[in-house]
Amino acid sequence: MIEFSQKCHSDITASFPDFMDARNIKYENFFDLSVASPPYANAVDYPRTHQLESYWLDITRGSLTPLKKKHVGTESVSSNEYKNLHKTGIKEADIVLSDIFKKDPRRSYIAYKYLDDMRLNLKETYKALKKDGRYIIVIGKNKIRGELFENWKYIMALAEQIGFGVKNYFASEIIKHFIKVPREERINTDRILVLITMPNTEDKGRQASIEGFANEHIVAGLLMKKYQNVSLVDLPLSPYDIIIVRKLQSGGEDIIRAQVKTARESVSFTGGTRGGGDREYKSDVRTYIQSPDTSDVVIGLKPLENGAFICTLFQPFLLQYGGLKVRASELFKS
Repeated sequence: MIEFSQKCHSDITASFPDFMDARNIKYENFFDLSVASPPYANAVDYPRTHQLESYWLDITRGSLTPLKKKHVGTESVSSNEYKNLHKTGIKEADIVLSDIFKKDPRRSYIAYKYLDDMRLNLKETYKALKKDGRYIIVIGKNKIRGELFENWKYIMALAEQIGFGVKNYFASEIIKHFIKVPREERINTDRILVLITMPNTEDKGRQASIEGFANEHIVAGLLMKKYQNVSLVDLPLSPYDIIIVRKLQSGGEDIIRAQVKTARESVSFTGGTRGGGDREYKSDVRTYIQSPDTSDVVIGLKPLENGAFICTLFQPFLLQYGGLKVRASELFKS
């Protein structure tokens, strides 16, 4: 911290806005960087834990109850609010919320409310950041009624829905716990999400195209180690990305057409709906469904938080028995 302060300009000042609510930020296109360590759902009674600091900074006075009700991830909820199951629209999160609801409807609603508050924060932060701004979030995972609740995954999915791009994400082991409460749900690893504002369709399309093109090269490199005679297909309207020439025992050759799909929350088995940097075709190319007519194998590539990847191969003829989109977790089960 001393080294950091020595590198800062002496004329830098810090100020606290009069109205402080992370779900309602009174700025627009103003900041270059936002850094946050939001609460962990169902982990700590934050207002009580930080009550000394709250009184010292004059954030609150008297009873903590009003502050608790305003808090992101509040546990001050009424029975009318958790009579029914609430969903976020993020499939992985909603499955866990449903499992928690069966055991404890109140805890399920608290977890839902936490994610809903974080959705509001992401929207407001997006609005407050400049183009190409960064939002760095330190978050983790914990257990709620025995169910693994992966906050960081759900927040990353919410961020992408709002328009953020995921620049990077990685894990960081917690060296020293601030709160000395031994329990099974203790969080030992934080996740750091690096989000970037991508305010228009063109920027989002360009980033997606770059990522898809990079993943095609990654898969081609992996296949080359195995089959050697592998080549990327440099044809913009081709329904497949890679050609693999496999030597047969008879001495002949078998040509395999491979399509590469990037997997995060789900994998789509349609194609022809985007075109390069602007994500919009200006030709009469129509949407097509992956089938044996378009490619011989589809390769799903799922990025992991440590920079590694998982690849899954499946044949297009199987798609006629399923949907056009499946959850990535169903494809990449270990």
